[in-house]
Amino acid sequence: MDPYYRKQVLMKFLFHAACLAIALISVNGYAQDTPPLSLPELWSQALSNYPSLEAYRAQYREAEVNEKAIRFEKVPELSLQLQNTVATQNAVSGSFFPLPGVYNVNGDGINLTNNMFGSAVLDWAFLQFGKQKKSQQAAAILTHQAKQRLDIEQLKIQTALSREYFDFSFNDAMVEWARINTERLEAILKVARSKAEAGLVPGADSLLIKATLDQARSELHSRRGRLEESRIVLSRWVNATPNQLSIQAPPRPNVAVVSLQSTENTAVSHPQLELAIDQVRYAEKQRELSRVQGLPDVSLLAGLQLRGMSPERESLFDASVEHNYQTVHNYAIGIGVTWNLTNVFRSGLKARRYQEQVRQMESTHDEIALALRTQEAYAREQLAEIARQIKSADESYSAAEQAYALFEARYNSGLMSITELLQIQDLVQKTDRARIEAYYQYWLQQVNLAEATADFSWLQENLQ
Repeated sequence: MDPYYRKQVLMKFLFHAACLAIALISVNGYAQDTPPLSLPELWSQALSNYPSLEAYRAQYREAEVNEKAIRFEKVPELSLQLQNTVATQNAVSGSFFPLPGVYNVNGDGINLTNNMFGSAVLDWAFLQFGKQKKSQQAAAILTHQAKQRLDIEQLKIQTALSREYFDFSFNDAMVEWARINTERLEAILKVARSKAEAGLVPGADSLLIKATLDQARSELHSRRGRLEESRIVLSRWVNATPNQLSIQAPPRPNVAVVSLQSTENTAVSHPQLELAIDQVRYAEKQRELSRVQGLPDVSLLAGLQLRGMSPERESLFDASVEHNYQTVHNYAIGIGVTWNLTNVFRSGLKARRYQEQVRQMESTHDEIALALRTQEAYAREQLAEIARQIKSADESYSAAEQAYALFEARYNSGLMSITELLQIQDLVQKTDRARIEAYYQYWLQQVNLAEATADFSWLQENLQ
């Protein structure tokens, strides 16, 4: 081979080897930079990035702005205006408040004049018999409702994410369960084939094990498919693709002590209950507000006015105020009373309507409280039962594993048939599955309990 050509080939080989090494280092570095996520870490990412929360945060900010706007309505209204018009005149006297639609004229027989009008008007409804105060209180309740809806959405996200996390963990455990079962059957098949080749057992043993092994492999493929499905579902909560998502498995449940505390005073601060209470308070405030709607509004009215006209027809728009305008100054101050008499009759009907809303919201509150207490009590009772189930399942699995080891040795020694060994193997498989399902149900009931009490602190502490 030509030395120059050999050198080029060597350089290309070294270049590709270097690229491969860099790629492997990058992959390893990325894997180290992205450790498996625990459930609290998943919560943190979901509560920071999930789109629905931003919508509820915007509603909360809107309610805060609305509360400030209603509070600002008690400030007196001050209006300023300045006009300069060209118009015909017909003498009109008297002072007035310049309302929309009022047309100001002054002068004495001049066909065309340059008119000036300026005013400042103050309108302060200083006595509303509690309307403004009750409106502010109602707006504050609406702001608190928006905050409770945000808390409810956060609780829903934590609950749904927790359930999907334990679904993923269960499917992951079931994949491992199916893999161990497959490997156990493969080991039995290897021994059976060796014994059949040696003429110690009939060849039908191998066929029986092969059929059982094919079923186990099919189960393994099915479990892997469910695991990937749950991985995809779980990845929607965090800013990661399913392939990048790495999940930390939950520990074995500690069922040494299970609390069965009373549920009489629990779930008091649950956001769903607080929202229901706010809805009752808002309906009560609207009832109070409707009762005072029939009362009048008393306002302080004050105005300053500058009026003028210029008869200079040759320089209408350049006329000087000092030399060519004939001006007068006026002011007015007084008390105004506005009373919508129709509201006197309408307010009674509105009060009755809001009274029925109060009864409806109180019933809704009682229904929610009952449902939460029932869910909490059921979760606690289930946790106590599952704790006993886990203890029994662990003992059964341990005994089945020991029995399988003994029966496997007897089969290898030719002291028992393949059918008896497969029965023991099936028992080991069932007890292992019962144990995994008991763990899964335990964690789900912990999520149900956290949802009913709006308290995820126990899961936070135990799944760090």
